[in-house]
Amino acid sequence: MALIIKWNNKTIKHFDDAIKYIRLFSPANAEKVKWEILSAIEGLREHPQKYNPDK
Repeated sequence: MALIIKWNNKTIKHFDDAIKYIRLFSPANAEKVKWEILSAIEGLREHPQKYNPDK
């Protein structure tokens, strides 16, 4: 069974703000970081044990 991952509005804003900040200095790196994070999150849906939960 796949893990359901929910993003709340605050999380989305923080993520968008971080990508916008990185983009100020390097648009290419901003896209790279964005897709690496999104890919890691997507991977958690099928393999939730891959990373330890926050404590």
